[in-house]
Amino acid sequence: MTDDKIILFPTERIINKDTAKQNPEGSEKVRVDRTKEFVEGNVDEIAMNMLRQFVEMAMKTEKPEFTKDLGLVVDILRGMIYRDFDVQHPAQKLADKIVDLKMTRFGPQVWIDYNRVLETQHKPHKPLSAEIKDEIKRRNDGWTDFEPDFPFPDDEQ
Repeated sequence: MTDDKIILFPTERIINKDTAKQNPEGSEKVRVDRTKEFVEGNVDEIAMNMLRQFVEMAMKTEKPEFTKDLGLVVDILRGMIYRDFDVQHPAQKLADKIVDLKMTRFGPQVWIDYNRVLETQHKPHKPLSAEIKDEIKRRNDGWTDFEPDFPFPDDEQ
């Protein structure tokens, strides 16, 4: 069995080996076509689940802006899934252009710079207040403000 999960005809049963050569271009086309069929079906299902959740959140799903935003989210999702299957999609180029991934001691951190694609400059903003940043720093440094409501078994001795 090959990597693309196509079951090949047993080669020992081939009578005329000159006429039974594999077509790599055809095999790749079959792989890509099956991948697209698989991805599109799953993206449709994910999009419907997201839409149901947005309706439950009482979002105004009838607005044209909602439809535009949802279309962008779904297409970015499509590009992400295609990338996992090594199939090219334009959304991957957009993500590669505006998203930076930085590794920190707590794991990966994502930075998105819309100015790389927008005609007008997007003013960067600071999403965290000074108090929240200070608390995050203290927690990361091992500081904690935990006082139990009851004694732990080790404390009773």
